[in-house]
Amino acid sequence: MIKTGLNCLPIHQRLKRLDKYYRFSWKDLKRVNGKYDWKLFDQEINDAIANRQKFSFGIMPAYPGGASDLSANGATLFYPLYLHEQMQSEAVKDWITPLSKMWVPNWNSKYYLEALERLNEAINNHLDTGSYNDTQVCKCDQLY
Repeated sequence: MIKTGLNCLPIHQRLKRLDKYYRFSWKDLKRVNGKYDWKLFDQEINDAIANRQKFSFGIMPAYPGGASDLSANGATLFYPLYLHEQMQSEAVKDWITPLSKMWVPNWNSKYYLEALERLNEAINNHLDTGSYNDTQVCKCDQLY
């Protein structure tokens, strides 16, 4: 074995990533109707800014295999409980997928679509009015 005197770090420790991507569960941003919790969102975006990274994110209303501390009838929820209860009052309800014991929203529900629109407006307003280490946030919308 030849000793070179070099400290060789694994590649993931030598190269700094240029991007940061984070998947939020919808229920992590909004548990109660009308009230948002931006703590985790702000933590992640500020971390990206501190590391000079582009920040991208997704909001997951369904996350097969993901962990959730919110459930109803023994199945996990990744969107707010109040929204689940609203969809349960409709003729076409949200449903439990047998593959992962997770609630799946009724994507065409009036309540779901209205709540999704409010969520997008709230994110936009939060980005416009939030303080991110004195850094101006440039937004580019892409829904998936």
